[in-house]
Amino acid sequence: MARIDTVQKQGMSELENVLVVAGQGTPASFEATVDGVIEPATQAPGPVPIRSGRTVEGAVESDTQRYFFSGELTDVTIINRGGVENAVDPEIYVDD
Repeated sequence: MARIDTVQKQGMSELENVLVVAGQGTPASFEATVDGVIEPATQAPGPVPIRSGRTVEGAVESDTQRYFFSGELTDVTIINRGGVENAVDPEIYVDD
């Protein structure tokens, strides 16, 4: 499963929020949509996340992916690919 965290940066750019997708040891795919602009925080090695307008999608297992975004996080979908029978819903944190 993956965990989603969002935090607010302090005056660094117009992309004032950070979305963190943290793998929890099993493969999971994710899709996140914002009502502003979203871009990767770093160019990490491995598969490049797909960006389409205001949506990013990708996959994590034990890694962490970070994105800067403006506006509000409007939708998050996480799909567990690890075959875990008793999977727990991912935690979503929004820090104002």
